[in-house]
Amino acid sequence: MTGALQNIHRMVKPGGKIAIISFAGEAFSPMAEIFVEQYKATGREMPPPSWKRLATKALISEQFKQAGINRVNIHLEPLGYTMTDPQMWWDVVWNAGWRIFLGQMAPPEVETFRVEHFRRIADVLGADGVWFNTEVLIAIADKYPGSAA
Repeated sequence: MTGALQNIHRMVKPGGKIAIISFAGEAFSPMAEIFVEQYKATGREMPPPSWKRLATKALISEQFKQAGINRVNIHLEPLGYTMTDPQMWWDVVWNAGWRIFLGQMAPPEVETFRVEHFRRIADVLGADGVWFNTEVLIAIADKYPGSAA
């Protein structure tokens, strides 16, 4: 990550901006925890999501600092929506990074997993749904003339 930021910084002209966006803290809660627990119950390992390496202002600041970029402004954008149906979560699973884990299962196992997962998610949603957290951190740094990297 540090090397990538250094490369981006090197390519940006003086006076330009470097920006990254990462999901924050408890993004995808509470559904992600349910998915991870159920997935691990299949006996498979699951690494922590890669975005967790940038899930706080402190972690982002440290990455920029290690890349030699010292002036960065980080803003939390509290995004989310009310999730009312298990299919809404399954669409997130299927169209985002979670899908790779389902790819490690045979199609009949995926279907069994999906049916049980829908049941668990429906229990959490209840009649009124729940807030689905998709907050992001937006980090923007200016490249000043003569700045390093």
